[in-house]
Formats: sequence, structure tokens, C-alpha cells
Amino acid sequence: MNFAHSATTRPMPSGPEIVNIQAGAGNGVYAFVSRSGVFRRTDGHPWTKVLEDQDAAWGQIFRRPDGKLMLSNFAGGSVYVSSDDGAHWRKEGVSQKLPELRQFDEHTYARRTAFTAGGTAYVLSSEALLFSDNGGISWQSREVPQQSRTDEGETQSLAASDGAVFLLSGGTLYKSQTAGKSWSVVEQAAGAASPIARGIDDKAPLLRIDPAGNLLAMGPAARSQKIEVSTDGGRSWHAERYGFQGNAAFSMRLFGPEPDAAYFLVRSDPPSVQPFKAIYRKPAAGAAVEISYDANKVRKIMHAPNGKLYMVLLDYSDALESVDGGKTWNAISHDGITW
Repeated sequence: MNFAHSATTRPMPSGPEIVNIQAGAGNGVYAFVSRSGVFRRTDGHPWTKVLEDQDAAWGQIFRRPDGKLMLSNFAGGSVYVSSDDGAHWRKEGVSQKLPELRQFDEHTYARRTAFTAGGTAYVLSSEALLFSDNGGISWQSREVPQQSRTDEGETQSLAASDGAVFLLSGGTLYKSQTAGKSWSVVEQAAGAASPIARGIDDKAPLLRIDPAGNLLAMGPAARSQKIEVSTDGGRSWHAERYGFQGNAAFSMRLFGPEPDAAYFLVRSDPPSVQPFKAIYRKPAAGAAVEISYDANKVRKIMHAPNGKLYMVLLDYSDALESVDGGKTWNAISHDGITW
């Protein structure tokens, strides 16, 4: 998730662009439309605009621990809250743009930010961990272990769930179950090769939480991404291929802050004109299933509670819907969507 939308210049579209789709409970689906706002749709009904706010179109919806929905882009835009599953929203404040958030380049951004399903956000600066549970309206500073304070962003990584925060720095893994108020070292299991201590492909791994709640250590994805999984909170690790053959080259994406599935872009081998030859979706339980769409055009796939899949394309040309698990796709109706 980005704090703000890309500044890349694109041709002026002929109609509203759906830049993101998010599916929620109760068959509610949300369309985030550039230069417009947020629209909501339930089965059998047209889209209805629920937020007239261009900044909201680049946000994300979270379900807070109190059951209310919160929408924020953590980039200086308005923060909204809904008590009726997204049918109506009220403005709760404006998120702050902190200097630390503007200093990250593309690589350190992913390593120094983490979001939970409940909307808690963490940003790692060189001296502290910044914490917000209200969409970025206010931020609190948490101390990090003295040994982990550094300006070398590529030696660090941050991952979080609603129950724990993990900080990797200098080959040591730290864990906090108090939102960063206190930290403990996660000792690596004796006699096992640890991606925490040794790195992956000569790089400090990127930490992530997978759909089943396990901690992932992910290597660079330039050619074939190596992934190791820990099911005991970062103490012991094992390499994971997710059922792909040993010579299959792939990279992995986790969409969300609460991903319902892992997505694998399988690379052409040997390399061809297109970098990817297939895309697979792996639910939290079950085997990976191939998605019948050009992997080089897909930006995001979202699974809805009613079993449908929604897709947004890299060129923003359309949003698609599948009712058969990704075997076939159709452009979703724009009925009700306006600028």
C-alpha cells in the first residue's frame, strides 16, 4: 500500500479510472476512482458514491478492533470512519505527513513500513518506531533497541500483525507484543540455517506476514525469489517452494494488509520477451491455482467473501470480475460510477 499515488504521467483517460478495488463483508465492494472518490456496490445494485474525495481514492479501508471501518491513505488526506459497513462515512480528521515518510526511496519504503488488518501503522525511522492507530491523524514515538538504530535502511525490515511487531536489524530479530513499547530478542534455533543471521542472496531479507499468520523472510525478486517461513514467531525457519518445481523461477506478492491469498508471478524460463508466463493464487488453505490472465498486465487481485475475484490492471484500463475462481474474467459494470 502506498501513502500516495504514483506521480507517473499517463494519458488522460476517456472515463473514470478504477485504481483499486476492495471487497468487504456483506457483499460490499468498494471502487476507488481517480479524481473522484470512493463508490460502494452490493450484489444486484449499481455503484453509489459514498465519498466525494479525490484523496480517498488512493486510500485503504481497514476494520478496526471496535468493528468500525476506517479509510486512510496515511498521506495527509482526510481520515473517514463508518459504523454501518461502509454505507455512510464521517470525517474523523486529517492524517499527518511526517518528514520520515518522505525520506524513503522505493526500496527502503517497503522495509520500513508495516500495516495491520486493524489499521495500525508503523514507520521505522533511524532512531524510533512511529506508531498510529487512527489512520495517521496522530503518531506516537516508540523506542527501538539501541543496537538497531541505523540509517542503513536496506539492513532492516519491519513486519506487523495485530498481535506482534517484528523488527530485523543488523542480523538480529526483535519482537514486540506491546506495539513497540518493549522488545525482546528472538533467538534463532540452534543448528539451523537462519535467514535472519545469514541473509538471503547476500541481502537482509524483507519480512512479511503471510495469509496464515506465519512470518516470512523474502529474498530479492530480480530473478527467482527465495522465501523462508517461520511458524514459531521467527525462531526456526524452512525454505518454501509452495508446490512449484525446484527449477521454477517466481516472485511472490501479498496484497492487502490482510491478504486472503499469496500471488505468485511465475517467470519465463528460459527468459522470453515477457518477464512472466503465469500467475497463481494460493489461498491461506489449499494449493496454488493458476489464474487465466496475462500476468504482465495484472496489478492487483482481491478475493471477496462471496467467493468472487476482482482484478485491477496495471494500465488502469478496466476492473475485472471472476465468478469461477479466475478461469474467466469480465469487465465490471461502471453503472453509477462518475467523475
